[in-house]
Formats: sequence, structure tokens, C-alpha cells
Amino acid sequence: MGYAMAFRGDLIRCTVMFKEEKKISNKKVRVPVVFTLNHKRITPEGQKNAIFTHYNPNDPGLFPYIGMMDKGCSVLAKMCAKNDEDLKTSLANVCQEHQELKSNLADVCQEVKQMKECLEENNKTLKAVLAKLNGSQNTPL
Repeated sequence: MGYAMAFRGDLIRCTVMFKEEKKISNKKVRVPVVFTLNHKRITPEGQKNAIFTHYNPNDPGLFPYIGMMDKGCSVLAKMCAKNDEDLKTSLANVCQEHQELKSNLADVCQEVKQMKECLEENNKTLKAVLAKLNGSQNTPL
């Protein structure tokens, strides 16, 4: 397709085609990288099918990153490894906090139930006291 012009709101995507990887050595794999503009495949001038990058399959995976330059409508693509451990730790922390909040909510619900029962008991007592007071006011001194 050659050069492509992107406008505000256009969707630019960079996809690493892992299913089409070719093993070069035990530590190196060649994998195609495909760029699309609004779901249409684009390639640089002179490239027939795809752009390729190399990576070590024993390292963390590749994660596409696209940056735009002002002059010449260039696209900067960087491949960098992402550590899933941070995400796993964050997820574990969120799950633990969720469990603590559920426990706290159960405690609060129990306290509210006890307060409600106490208020109902106090209400009965106050009604009984008022009934006695109303009854004693009707009798002459």
C-alpha cells in the first residue's frame, strides 16, 4: 500500500503475528509485525508483505508501542518486554482488599442489625413509659 496518511481519530494498530513466527536458532525467532490504518494493512515503500523483528522466546513477550512524530507523519514502533509480575501482584492486592472490604461490610451490617434491635427495644420501653405517664396524668392528685 505504501505511504498512508493518518488523521485525528484514525485507528493505527501494530500487531505482532506470533502464529507466523519462524525459528532462527534456540534463542532467536523471527516474527512478522503488521501495521494497519483503520483496519487496512499498510507497509512501507519497497516492503511487499510485512516487517519482521527478532526476539528471544525465553524472554518476556513483545508488546507493540506506537509513537507519532509531527514532521513527515512518521510512525515510531518500539517493542519492549512487559513484566506480568507487577500485574499479578496488583491483582492479588486488589483481591485481598476486596475480601477485607467484604468482611468489613459484613461486620458493619451486623452492627447495624444490633443497633436496629437495640433501637426497637428502646422504642418499646419509651412507649411503655409514655403509656404509664399518660395513665398517671389522667388520675387526680
